[in-house]
Formats: sequence, structure tokens, C-alpha cells
Amino acid sequence: MTNNYKQSGCSLFAELNINFDSVSLEHLSHYTAVEYFLTEHDQAPAGASNSEKAKRYIESIHHLNEVGDEARAKKVLAVMSDEFPEERLQLTMAD
Repeated sequence: MTNNYKQSGCSLFAELNINFDSVSLEHLSHYTAVEYFLTEHDQAPAGASNSEKAKRYIESIHHLNEVGDEARAKKVLAVMSDEFPEERLQLTMAD
């Protein structure tokens, strides 16, 4: 499968420089989720919509915000914005 992403999730995850040895147990599941969405969930299925392609970023931003890691969330958001410059991603909250 060809990687159409401008920046791989693996390289973005590496740039976030998360040190799991210093992460509290309280936040470990959130940082593990970020690792999952940016590495294991790196490839969207063939024919995926832009919202499906953006899911890895959205999920990562969510988990980073849950632990109050705004600096890293902003990095992910910047990459997502670069990848979808002409698309308007609409996020809705469930009731």
C-alpha cells in the first residue's frame, strides 16, 4: 500500500518526543493511544475520505488535550492543517 501522507505518523510521533519512562500512570493510556493512532493507524484504507484520513490526527489531539499537553496537540494540529490545507474539516460533538 502506498503512503500518501505528507508526513508519516511514525515520524510525527518521533517528533513529539514522548518519554514513556516519565509519563505518569494516570496519563499512560492517553500517550499510548497517541502512539497507536500515529504509528499503527498510520495508513488509511484505500479510497478513504479525508475525514477518515484525518482521524489519526483528531484522535491524537483529543488524547493530548485530555492530559493537558497543549504544545504537542498544537504540533499535531499544525501537521494536520498542512496536510489538508484546502479542506475544511468539520468536527461535531455527540450529544
